[in-house]
Amino acid sequence: MFTRDKFRKIKRLKCFLEEKSQHCQWLFILDTEELNLNSLCLALREDLNEFHEYTEQLKNNGFREFLSSARLENIVENLQKQKFDYTDSDLTLALNFYWKNNAFIDLECIASPSIPRGARHPLAREKRFNWSLR
Repeated sequence: MFTRDKFRKIKRLKCFLEEKSQHCQWLFILDTEELNLNSLCLALREDLNEFHEYTEQLKNNGFREFLSSARLENIVENLQKQKFDYTDSDLTLALNFYWKNNAFIDLECIASPSIPRGARHPLAREKRFNWSLR
């Protein structure tokens, strides 16, 4: 059964990005529109027998599935390859880009004036998952 103790492990997204987990975890975020490094997250290990039960209970408590810890690491690695000394703003941009487009950011294309702000990136793949829970 899902207990209130699980909610004590809520951390800011930035904390999850700074620590490396040995276990594959799925992060859940509060159901907010815009993601930032201070967004509150909760991690669940995929190998828990009750993973699916916990997932449903989290959704019922205002959380939604975000990304796996492995995917977060991939987003950071992609950003580092393009800009070694990236800022928190760059990281937030990369995370939001992946969240909205299900694709890694290309900083050169983003900086291009030919892409209107807020438009779908031309290199973004079609979404394969429905991230929205509502």
